[in-house]
Amino acid sequence: MASTKPKLEDLSKEQLIARIYELERQIPPESRRPHTVHNPFPFAQHPTRKIALKFSYAGWLYNGLAAQSQPTPLATVEQVLFDALVNTRLVDPEKGMDGCGWSRCGRTDRGVSSAGQVVSLWVRSALGAGSIRQKNQSVFEQDDSAFTTGLDADSMSTLVTTEPSSTALDESLPSASSPSPPPSPRPETKLDTNETKQELAYIHMLNRVLPPTIRVLAWSPVADEFDARFSCQWRHYKYFFSRPGLDITAMRDAAARLIGEHDFRNFCKLDPSKQIENFNRRVLGAWIERVGDDHGEEELYVFNLKGTAFLWHQVRCIMAILFLVGQRLEHPSIVDHLLHTSECSSKALTSAPIESKPNYALADSLPLALWDCGYKPEDVTWQTDAIAQTKQGVAQDREKTNNFWFNMYSIWTHDRIQTTMQMYFLRAAERFYPTPSASVDRGLLRLNAGGGVYRHSTRYTPIHELDRGERAEVANEKWRQGASGQRRITKRNTKTKNTDDD
Repeated sequence: MASTKPKLEDLSKEQLIARIYELERQIPPESRRPHTVHNPFPFAQHPTRKIALKFSYAGWLYNGLAAQSQPTPLATVEQVLFDALVNTRLVDPEKGMDGCGWSRCGRTDRGVSSAGQVVSLWVRSALGAGSIRQKNQSVFEQDDSAFTTGLDADSMSTLVTTEPSSTALDESLPSASSPSPPPSPRPETKLDTNETKQELAYIHMLNRVLPPTIRVLAWSPVADEFDARFSCQWRHYKYFFSRPGLDITAMRDAAARLIGEHDFRNFCKLDPSKQIENFNRRVLGAWIERVGDDHGEEELYVFNLKGTAFLWHQVRCIMAILFLVGQRLEHPSIVDHLLHTSECSSKALTSAPIESKPNYALADSLPLALWDCGYKPEDVTWQTDAIAQTKQGVAQDREKTNNFWFNMYSIWTHDRIQTTMQMYFLRAAERFYPTPSASVDRGLLRLNAGGGVYRHSTRYTPIHELDRGERAEVANEKWRQGASGQRRITKRNTKTKNTDDD
């Protein structure tokens, strides 16, 4: 007869403890997995090369382009891009942006987008120094047609008739406003004799980890001394807007008056900490054209502005004035008056010069985009990832290209459907809220600020009657005498003294 096990509640304390020990002995021992030690990536053992990256981003989702030292409400485009470079082990995170020689072409503020921003930096390479030199040479010996590919007729004529000199206007400004580019770090590279080895697929590697709202479009091998900012020959901005209530002919007249080299101090936001003294900038082209393939009931237009260099908020200030002209609140000649900043300015008028900026409101940032950045054809040759010319390689290349296109197309389709739905929401609302007649707004001004933003006022104050800010010379001197200016002067003097002591 089988013996029955005693119930646990009938066991004494000593018996319970013995039972526990017995059960513990029956448990198999844990298999101890060896602790994996992740060694840091040996960046020093890999060759590097300097490249330029061309990329696009939707600015309304980010806190501007430039990375910030302090926390920001939204991520910055540069920080997201740099994190992607770190994740793909193309740059050493310990050295940061300065350590890889980071340089941006044009800084964009919060809300501003770009279809062709450029940064230059040193990245990890699959090639050695010898291979890089040979491949760079072969790239720069290619046809120069890549420089002009994709430019419209207006852009081409501008480049031919008003091509900037080899020295960009940025470099002709005082050192306070345009410091010389810092020397780029030149990490040592190990010679790789395997000439058949292909370069890393930079575009595919980065886009795989970047969010869909930031896309790397192309890369180019560049010389060690290349600098994305100081090597740039021109920058092209676009500002999109809808037509209702705007006189496009008058706006085109006003825009044409911007072309040439002028003092644009009345078309920018003054930042005394920059200590800018020269506000001359050269505009190569300024024109307005209709946006093709409209997807709505309102006509869309785009203002194009191409120049060698730009001041802070210059494009948005210009667009604000163009909106006033388009609403027939100002005559196109207001542009001439705002460019007439002194008796010896390029716009010689009989009226008194406007020496400081009138306090008018900026145009909205949403419709603004840095469209493209131009370089000498011998400096850059934009290209996509190079894949070995085998059947498998060609298939991989085609697949990557298709994925890139479908990714961009998917975003466009998504946004287009949202826009169309919003249009039909408006139509549905019109059953209960009819389109206001002109009499409804009588006595109330709706000032177009772009991007669907309107400012309301009961009376329009002409530009000539607005209060004006301080003259640049006065604002700069006040800043120098203030706490921030004194700290910078002390820091500069200390640095100079230490250099002299060495």
